[in-house]
Order: sequence, then C-alpha cells, then structure tokens
Amino acid sequence: MDKKVLFILLFNIQFIKAQVNTVTLNPAKDNTIFSENSTYSDGAGILLYAGKINNGSGVRRALLQFDLSSIPEDVIINDAKLELYVYKSKQASSTVHNFSIHRLNADWGEAGSNGSGSGAPAQNGDATWSDKFYPGQNWTATGGDFNANASATTTAFYSYVELKKSTWTGNDVIADVNYWLTNPLNNYGWILIGEENNNGSAKGFVSRNMGNPYTSFRPALTITYTLNIPVSVIINEVNSQKKWVEIYNPTSNPIDLNGYYLANANQEIPLNDIGIKILHGNLNLLPDHYLLIEWSEIGSTTGELALYKGNPTSSQIIDYLQYGASKQMHSADAVTASVWDNSSLFLTQNSDLEKSYSLDTLQNYFNGSATNSSNWQLQYATPTFKNNPCPGSLFLTGDIIPAYYQSKNSSSLNGLIDNNENISLRAGNSILLTNTLEVKSGAIFKAEIGGCQ
Repeated sequence: MDKKVLFILLFNIQFIKAQVNTVTLNPAKDNTIFSENSTYSDGAGILLYAGKINNGSGVRRALLQFDLSSIPEDVIINDAKLELYVYKSKQASSTVHNFSIHRLNADWGEAGSNGSGSGAPAQNGDATWSDKFYPGQNWTATGGDFNANASATTTAFYSYVELKKSTWTGNDVIADVNYWLTNPLNNYGWILIGEENNNGSAKGFVSRNMGNPYTSFRPALTITYTLNIPVSVIINEVNSQKKWVEIYNPTSNPIDLNGYYLANANQEIPLNDIGIKILHGNLNLLPDHYLLIEWSEIGSTTGELALYKGNPTSSQIIDYLQYGASKQMHSADAVTASVWDNSSLFLTQNSDLEKSYSLDTLQNYFNGSATNSSNWQLQYATPTFKNNPCPGSLFLTGDIIPAYYQSKNSSSLNGLIDNNENISLRAGNSILLTNTLEVKSGAIFKAEIGGCQ
C-alpha cells in the first residue's frame, strides 16, 4: 500500500535590522609644519604642534590623515569624532586655547624628520610650511591648502596630573568623513590650527609615533556607522487588465512590507489593507522571492504605480512606473528619488490580457531604477514566479493564478484552482498533483508532459 507523507517544515525567519558599528582609527600619517622655517618638518616626531609659540616668532600647524578603507561602502555615518591628547604646553601652562580642524584640499607627505617644538630639517617627502612634499612640490598657499571654514572647533588645555583629551565632532566632521568615503582619492585629512594671533597658544599633542606608555593616547578618529542593508524592492511585473502587480525582493535579506504603500493618481493604500488581495507570497518577503497582489485601482490602459516605504505624504518612494500617459501625480517624487527619468513609459499598449509585462532577467534591477526603462519589453506569463520562461522545476502553492506554466523538469501543485479559472501546465518529465490540491467545479486544468515551449 502506498503511503503519502506530508512533511511540514517550520522556518524560523529573523528579519535583519540595520547593524550599527563603531571603528576607531589611528592616523595613517601625521606631521607638523613651522612658519618660521619653511624647510623644517617633524614627520617622525612624537608630538604634533599647533598654535603660536610664546615669543611670537612662529606658528605651528599639525596635519593628520586617516585611512577609511576598512569602512564598507554605502553606509550611513551616525557620528564621527577626532580625539587628541595634550602632552605639552607653554611652560606647563594650563591656560585653555581654541583649536580648529579644517579639511585639507591637497595631499601632503610624512617622512623621517624628527625634531621637537622647533622641528628638524625636512627629509624628502616631508610636508613643510611651503611644500606639500619637500622639496619642490609647493602648496598653493604657504601653510597648507585647506577649506577656510572650520569643520569643528574645541578647547584644549594642559594638566599636570593626567593627559587631557580634546574632541572635535559635529555635523561638519561627519560631512568630511562622508566626503572622503565618497571621494577616497581626495582624502587628505585635516589641518589643526590654533590661536595664531595669541602668543603662547601653542600646544603639543600626542602623535601617532608616541611610544609606551602613551600609545593609548595617540590621535584617534572614532566613526559610528550603520550598515545600509538594502531594503529596496521593485515593481517587477504588471498586468494592468487583470489589476495584478508583482513585487520582487532582489536583496539578500528579508524585507517586511507591512506599512509599505501602493499609490496612483486616485488612491493610496497600504499593502496590508483589506483592499489589497494577496494572490501569491506574503508581506514578509524573503530574499529572491515575489509577492503577487491584486488591486482594483490599477488603471487598465493608462496610469501609474508608485511604491512607498510608508505613507506617501511623508515617506520614501521606492519604485515607480507610469504607462499610457505621462505627468502622473507621483512622478515628481520619483524623479527626485532618481527612480524615474521623467520620460520612459512602462507600456504603450495592453494587447495581451493573459500575460504580465516583465523585466528582462539578464538586467540588473537591484536599485529598482531599471523598472522604468525600455527593458519593460519581454512578455512572460509568469505572474507568480521569477521571470524565467523555463525554470528547472516549479512548485505551485496557494491560490494558483490562471496562467500558462512550464518547467524544464518537474512540477507539483498543492494549492487551489478556483472555479472559472484556466490553468495550463507543461513539464519536461513529471507533474505531481498532491493530495492537498483542490480543483473546484468549473475550473479548467490542462497538464502536458513535454519540453518548454
């Protein structure tokens, strides 16, 4: 006697939240330049100097650059702060002075010069007051090429008891880090400038070359960032006559679509509203999976579809298409979000009522923007599955949507074929009708063994 066994697999699915990370970096290079001697530097020195010396004869400026290559691409910078420790002050004075950091606009060097508060003869490749790279590669302006506006300003003072920390942070510091991440070839770091009109304002800060027992006091840039885990989904197929729209998750992480909205010129509706009928899949959309829904407000011959992550009045538009006629209500949002080019139409006619209008599977639609291009041209009858006209195998579950299905090898059905629905299925070698398949009266179901057509 044959026995049919039904296996129920329970999956514990954890939806990934944005991951917050913190990294602390020491300088890749640092140096001090000296106004009174344009051939002096301190590339290998244990201190960085900034400010005006006590006798008023010279000014020091410190240069620092950090390698950001360990930070992944496409992250959100939540916070960034530069920390330096004061090691030396005029005659051990505890007077507080202001110091500012400015983003540098030119590259510069650090070589083997090793001096004290007065510096030492520059070696080849050192930065000096006149040279980015000694000798002969000059700054545009003596004293360094940098933004006139400070990225941050803070106070610094010397203590007899313990080294005191100064911290530079704020939105402009975050902006500098973002700029360097976006433009790594322009990451030249900061220049530290003190009160250059105030005699005795100079202070010596621990440099990256400081040894034990002060290694923990070296300059540090601490960056807190959020991994920008892709949360994009795309409008993948539309059958405007049947009022179907298919949404695809192209990312490697699950996406919860509860709270997402569909919108057109007439209506805005959350995907979990009773006005949306889920035909296949669910709102907890797994990676490389599809959600097929029916919405009665989809225009038959002209209109638009906008997908928002939240209420359209205050949320981010994720994907967009329009067809038949341009200048739809939500197109401006889509242009601003760069998911619509304000010219390409999704569709010029709706001649085949049985087919969805699909994307070319050879294209990369990760960001959703290609949804709105001329690649809306291949018509596959695949309203519930990936846009492959001949998958290796096919598993139809739930409410099986009227369409023509085919697979290269095997297919199985364990859902519902409702009345007045027309299903055609073709498989290369086998078709399994499970004991959970229900075919209602009036439905048409055709099955055929043979290769994909």
